[in-house]
Amino acid sequence: MRSVRIRATLTLAIVCAAVACAFAVGFTSGGSRIVVRAPSPDGRWAASVRDRLELDGPHHVLAIEATGTRSRLEVTELAPDMQWCTEATWAPDSSHVAFLINNQHIVVIDASAASKVAEVELVRRDVSSLVARRLRFSTDGRRVEYDACDTQQGSCDVRQVPL
Repeated sequence: MRSVRIRATLTLAIVCAAVACAFAVGFTSGGSRIVVRAPSPDGRWAASVRDRLELDGPHHVLAIEATGTRSRLEVTELAPDMQWCTEATWAPDSSHVAFLINNQHIVVIDASAASKVAEVELVRRDVSSLVARRLRFSTDGRRVEYDACDTQQGSCDVRQVPL
């Protein structure tokens, strides 16, 4: 019985060490993982959010990639450990993509130029219970629609902002 416990303890220690080494290699080698990926409606582009593996927390990078290539244009880096991106959505004509930052505001990117064209606050930052969710473009692509949700009351309202 004692030898079984010793083997189990050693196995657990080896597994934990292997996991720690894998994370250490990612952190020190500049590795990243994709946390959001959204293909464009026309299939030519993909918007992605990559989390650079760093010790101090999330470090998200917004990017546009041409489908079928390894070419990636990093559009903007978010403030490490202070900003994060949870959603990306495309305009119906694939000309623009909007990224939802901190569940509060959006960054809109022109896909062909890979440049920021707008940054719009969706919910007030001083109201901590209010968050934006379910980001989407209107059918004509002139507005971004979203659900403004009060996490304390459990209710949501559909809102929109012009671009």
